[in-house]
Amino acid sequence: MSGPYFAEENWEESIRWAEKIIEKNPSSSWAHSQLADIYSYLRKDDLFTLNAAKVIELYNYYPVSIELHKGLILWEKGQKVQADSIFSKIIDFSDYMIKAGVERDNYRLVLAGMFSLKGEQKKAIEYLKDINEDNPWFLQRWVIIHMENSPIFKNIRSNERFLEILNTAKASWQKEHDKIQIWLEENDLLKI
Repeated sequence: MSGPYFAEENWEESIRWAEKIIEKNPSSSWAHSQLADIYSYLRKDDLFTLNAAKVIELYNYYPVSIELHKGLILWEKGQKVQADSIFSKIIDFSDYMIKAGVERDNYRLVLAGMFSLKGEQKKAIEYLKDINEDNPWFLQRWVIIHMENSPIFKNIRSNERFLEILNTAKASWQKEHDKIQIWLEENDLLKI
């Protein structure tokens, strides 16, 4: 139930529903992951860290996006050597996954965010451009939300090329959303 609120960027309701899910199912890695994302957007680092630790415990591995946000926290605290150590591992793992063809666009998004954070705008834009060319995946709403809200993209949010890619993604997503809406209406599937 948290998902629709997340898609609307209604963080308060999304948090409330994710917490309800956790009350009923404390091992819901999805709900903890959703909370980790939201708290990273809201810059509530302690709550992000708490939920990230739970995701790691439940998944029994370190999701790359969580590692990236840990690197962000270290980077902003001036602990650049420790952050760069995390970033180096992210680059190696992401490059491996991209070459292997596994969730290429997810890892491109991670790398784009990491290079944005480090102030390497050209590299960040190149990774985003590559995602944009694989248009169907780029239409996912959570990617747009992440680009608009994640603190890892704060350094390039005013970049003209970033805004162009983001606006193209939003327009494409809206077009697909509208097509689905029309189909649902035509097939009388929106009645409750």
